[in-house]
Amino acid sequence: MKRLNKGSALLVTLLVMVILTLTGISFLFMADTENKISNNYYMAMRALVAAQSGVYLVNSWFNHPSDGKTLLPASDQIGILPRENTSSTKPAAGKTTLYKWGCTGDNDGCANYKLFDKPFMGINETTTVFHRFFGTETNPDILISYYSNVQKQKEFLDSVNTLILGTATGPVRISEIKLYSPPLSPYPDDVTNVANTPYGICTVQITAETVRRNSDGTVAEVFSTRRVKGIITDINYAITGVALDVDGSISINGAVSAYWGIVKTMSDISDNNPNHLAAGSPWYINTKGIPQLCGSLFGTPTEGQLLQGRQLQDPWLVIRSKGSVSYGNGPNAIEISVPSNRAKQDAKYWLLPEDLKTSNCSCDYVHNSTLTAPNQNYLIAYRTTNDGTWYSDCKECNGRDDAPLCGITSNDCSLGGTIQRPISTYNEGNYYNVIGFDPTIAFASGFRGYTYWKNVITNAVKQGGGDAYYLVPGGAEDEDGNKIGLCSTGQWGPPNDATNCKDFETWTSGQKGFWFFDTKDGKIPKTDSSNIAEGVDVKGGYWSEGVQYICAKEYNSAGGSGHDFPNCFFPGEPLWENPDLFYKAKRNGVYDEKDDNNNFIDRFLNLKYPAPDDYDDKSVTYEVDANAGNADCSQSPPTLCWDKYGPSFTFTGYFKGVLYLTGKFIAHGSRRFFGSVMIWDADAQSGGTVDVWYNPKLQEGVVEGLPQATVEQIITDM
Repeated sequence: MKRLNKGSALLVTLLVMVILTLTGISFLFMADTENKISNNYYMAMRALVAAQSGVYLVNSWFNHPSDGKTLLPASDQIGILPRENTSSTKPAAGKTTLYKWGCTGDNDGCANYKLFDKPFMGINETTTVFHRFFGTETNPDILISYYSNVQKQKEFLDSVNTLILGTATGPVRISEIKLYSPPLSPYPDDVTNVANTPYGICTVQITAETVRRNSDGTVAEVFSTRRVKGIITDINYAITGVALDVDGSISINGAVSAYWGIVKTMSDISDNNPNHLAAGSPWYINTKGIPQLCGSLFGTPTEGQLLQGRQLQDPWLVIRSKGSVSYGNGPNAIEISVPSNRAKQDAKYWLLPEDLKTSNCSCDYVHNSTLTAPNQNYLIAYRTTNDGTWYSDCKECNGRDDAPLCGITSNDCSLGGTIQRPISTYNEGNYYNVIGFDPTIAFASGFRGYTYWKNVITNAVKQGGGDAYYLVPGGAEDEDGNKIGLCSTGQWGPPNDATNCKDFETWTSGQKGFWFFDTKDGKIPKTDSSNIAEGVDVKGGYWSEGVQYICAKEYNSAGGSGHDFPNCFFPGEPLWENPDLFYKAKRNGVYDEKDDNNNFIDRFLNLKYPAPDDYDDKSVTYEVDANAGNADCSQSPPTLCWDKYGPSFTFTGYFKGVLYLTGKFIAHGSRRFFGSVMIWDADAQSGGTVDVWYNPKLQEGVVEGLPQATVEQIITDM
């Protein structure tokens, strides 16, 4: 029996060894599989992160279109594809355009516009079509791809991968960049429809791949592909035409004046000096709140030259108020008050010089009826029905030659209100653009609000968008009540940072940037100012440039010397864009002389500008002259063509940009702003020589040196 059992231990040992070996091999296979899965996931995540990084790289192109601060493609390193069914003229079968004219060769468009610079918007079938992205995912406006067989594109993508991934020959690469139309409404599937509103500048699609490479670095095969989309939107600083905007009242005791733009308040305007109201050209603010030019307009098809040769002090200034308007005292005063029998919130007023009657008014004007007001230089006209109720709208001129009669008839108008200014005592025959009791206005309506700008600035800080600062006051708390303001009272600093504390003046004086000075609790400022920090102060030789969003109870400014800001511009020649819906597609910010049926569309005042050094001389005038300038529209202004901007000059002052204040504005001494000033509380104590000159570049939403675009949304393929 013992002999039969010989060798059994060996067999058992071998069997166990086989089982253990198979088990070990199984574990090895499992471990190897798990390792491959982990490695594949790691590579896929690298590709995903690379694609996301590519979105932010493209965003930097719009923020730095020409200053060399980012890796920017040259025009020969990108593919610019024709956009089907786009046209700069009347639509035609097969008509196409290229984004920014394609920016190749001797193209006139490329001499004036950079590839990724503003303007970002445009409308199909107009001359602005070149500025907007109209492409689709299958037919993008811009394509950069390794698969395009264009060597320059491959070289640029090599540079992109080296920048983002550290090498152009690694296992992960960005292989394709597409730029095309942003989301649209109400016709998202009809990209070129002129009725669409684009929500953003463009959609960016980045494709990243994991690859296996040959020994020479070429790609042998692609293992996986990840795609990421990003919606890039513009940071719109646009303050269209508004020089001084006050939510409370404006009470001016010193020499406080505004120029070249709109002054508006939600309450009352009280100015002790009628000379602060500069003579200009007549405007009409229609019931939709849209300014429309009156007067002698270069290109007007019907009337004579009513303003030809007139010297205008400020053809752009308009005073608008929901309350009373008072300039000066005594016989020279201009006083406008609410008629006792009319509700203030319902009144729709506009002022017209007395001499504008049927005999010298074309359909450019507000009315075509004779209105008289003995011993008064102005009329207040408002539209009512026979029973005294208010119309919700007024008839408007369409400006087309086939319908020249338009406007308010004598049956629709009556006189009311109080104007105490006899013709014989104060600047007879001048036009003063004062509109009282205007229910269409709203405070800071074009500047967005607290939440929008807080998101913009915090994103800009995270994305490294230039000189952007998000600051909280000492003692500030976050929304959960945690203390994040570690500076002392009167100082500001980044959240949770006690090492970088400065007062307002130190943060901003002599600096350019975007500063957001937040509330004490990180929430929207309250009307009772309970969550707003105390006042901020500036003095002496202070100057600053950019955007200041200040959540503080007071802004105290003492006098000081001025700073030279070069490359500023006079406003362009006042433009009247036709309000008729027939021409909605042609409201494009440029002068369109005639339509396809030879009807005049837009009007403008042709001006003789003063010398650039005289911009701040309050006695300077702008002469209306239909023959001023030269006929070559490509030359510097002024020309016989419509000039978007006047001559350039150097502004001497202490602030250039946009200032938004939640508290009271208290200015003393000589302070000169170039841009736009918005005051949420009031200007009730300013007693110095304070001037606000509107910066016409703000109409494009441009503040030099600040971020212009941000990534609004990231969409992954996960």
